[in-house]
Amino acid sequence: MIKKEEIANYLKFGFTEDMWYNEPYEIDKTYGFEDYVEGYKVYYEKAMSNIDLYGAICALSGGLDSSLNIFYLKNTNPLVYSYIIEGNLDHIYAEKLAKEWNLERFFLIEGVDVNNLETLLIEMNKIWDKPRCVTGDLHTYDAYIKTREYSKLLLSGVGSEPMSLGIGWMYSPMIELAFIRGEYDITHAKNIYESSKYFDPMAMDQFDVNRAIKNRHLTYSDIINSFGVFTSQEIHLMGIEPPEIKLKEESLSHALQATYDWYNPNMIGKRYPMLKENIGVTFVTPYSDDKLREWCFQMPYEYRFCMGSERHVMRQFIDNKLPDYIVNRPKEPFQPRIDWWFENAKLIDYLMEKYLMDRGRSIFEWLNYDAVQKFVMDKNEPYKRWTLLNLSIWIGEKYGY
Repeated sequence: MIKKEEIANYLKFGFTEDMWYNEPYEIDKTYGFEDYVEGYKVYYEKAMSNIDLYGAICALSGGLDSSLNIFYLKNTNPLVYSYIIEGNLDHIYAEKLAKEWNLERFFLIEGVDVNNLETLLIEMNKIWDKPRCVTGDLHTYDAYIKTREYSKLLLSGVGSEPMSLGIGWMYSPMIELAFIRGEYDITHAKNIYESSKYFDPMAMDQFDVNRAIKNRHLTYSDIINSFGVFTSQEIHLMGIEPPEIKLKEESLSHALQATYDWYNPNMIGKRYPMLKENIGVTFVTPYSDDKLREWCFQMPYEYRFCMGSERHVMRQFIDNKLPDYIVNRPKEPFQPRIDWWFENAKLIDYLMEKYLMDRGRSIFEWLNYDAVQKFVMDKNEPYKRWTLLNLSIWIGEKYGY
């Protein structure tokens, strides 16, 4: 039987594992910025060459990671697909790139049919041994089922973000706090930024000195705690003691190590072994290469998240390999806005009533019914409603009704 502590973690972060992490990586400043750019190139190319891609199908989202992979394969006539997500422009960029590179075996895969949402949620929740509500899981599950018709080996661009600090909403507040605390050399970062050819077009939004000053009272533990869907007070009101989020040391190195070892692997990494086991599709990516990861983890922070330009070293290595419309495009996550799921109001009302308004549901053996109803009725909180819906379905599949 799942423990209340695990449910508390799920409500906070979308997964059940308690926070843990290893001792932080040592930053190596003996190498300069250009050395790290060249090193990234060497380790990435070795990682790509070490992957046996015979018979593989290759994902192309039109983003940096997957486009770089296809750049190195485009002369081998690869089988390439792009997954269509409602309201997302990824496949538009992918189609444009496929045309420019003359990818003859490129095709599109239609994304999730919202009218089939309940069935998909039920089938996906059957594969998890613990409840998960990670944005992107459902689309990944759906995409893998559909790509399995073509190949059981899939090359993806997933994985560069954690090692290259490529998740703006996560790393921006950490770097801003590091600047306030003197752990981030803003002068050095600014010099690199101003002499670089490529940078994240969202950089100006992702590093704000005024915002850093305003939030100077925060701790790194506060920032990690803010990643959650439900607040600690809300979890307590539902009848469960919220998890305590406390780093061993309030420093940038400890905060980043927690994201490397605990947060990001739970959010993204753990889905792929489960999908392989239950769907039969093996996932490969050069960004999981140990040597490439270690090279990035020892890199100074200023080189990776440079004045808000995420994956900055990687962007310089890309150089002229990718067209400007790919390098300079705004980043889009691999999922629509959560509101998209709720546009079919009739369907959502049906799901809310079926899974969250029936007092006989097993979910209420863990959560207070009346407290849950406040979130069920609040249509301005789609993430919270989605998280509770998913939990009720998982509990029902695991323990019955």
